[in-house]
Amino acid sequence: AAFVDLVKSRYYNGIFVFRVIKGFIVQWGFRPDWVWDNNRNSSNSRKKRKAITDAVHDGSLSNTRGTLTFAGGSTVQVFVNLGDNSRLDGEGSRPFATLNAHSVALAERIYSGYKGGSGQIPAITEGKEAVIKKFPRMSMIDNCRVVDSFSVPK
Repeated sequence: AAFVDLVKSRYYNGIFVFRVIKGFIVQWGFRPDWVWDNNRNSSNSRKKRKAITDAVHDGSLSNTRGTLTFAGGSTVQVFVNLGDNSRLDGEGSRPFATLNAHSVALAERIYSGYKGGSGQIPAITEGKEAVIKKFPRMSMIDNCRVVDSFSVPK
């Protein structure tokens, strides 16, 4: 529900896929134009993050190939596992969905030529134009939406 709510709010529209590491993950989720709770260690902030991650994670999924996961206790950053990353299970990275094979194949095609996550800080702090100038091949999510059904092209 938390991820779907973010998608419906158009949170992921126009953001960069800032961390792509072959065989490991494809990650996105920071928006420099949204207001953040800068006090991540406040009691309220911790409770809110725990409530969201508990709500999406019932313990039935592990960070294995094809799972979609909230990153390390984040309430907005997500990643697709491109390999068996079950070692992340105990680190607060909680998978909440499984992608079909076609979707995983698409994730694997995202440009991975930048050193694993080197665009993360610019994508968060410097804005779209600066990121495009520094990382012209960095992938961006134009439009993320909920669909009732999905037909995999042949």
